[in-house]
Amino acid sequence: MLKISDFSKLTRVSVRMLRYYDSQGLLKPSKTDPENGYRMYGAEQVPELQKIILLRDLGFSVAQIRDLLQHWDDAYLTDQFKLKITEIESQIAASKQQITRLQSAIGIQIPLICLNE
Repeated sequence: MLKISDFSKLTRVSVRMLRYYDSQGLLKPSKTDPENGYRMYGAEQVPELQKIILLRDLGFSVAQIRDLLQHWDDAYLTDQFKLKITEIESQIAASKQQITRLQSAIGIQIPLICLNE
């Protein structure tokens, strides 16, 4: 068993983030010392933490990560990843529309209003 600070050093995940993952039900400590409240983690929890980090880096929310961890199988992950791709593509399309509108606004030469007058 490792204290939270040692587990943090081992995994390069801050103590603050480990506490957050605990509070969100993503990664509970293997054991909590009843006398001092210290969180203790086992080396077997490293792969679970790596899953959390991967999903976070792919843009999934805490609720989505919780769901994915509970349904960790190839078919479900593939479906959810495809949905995430569609979501990101929609965001890209919306951003491209904003760029087009901004470019049009520049072309129209919108006069700047002086607030000091």
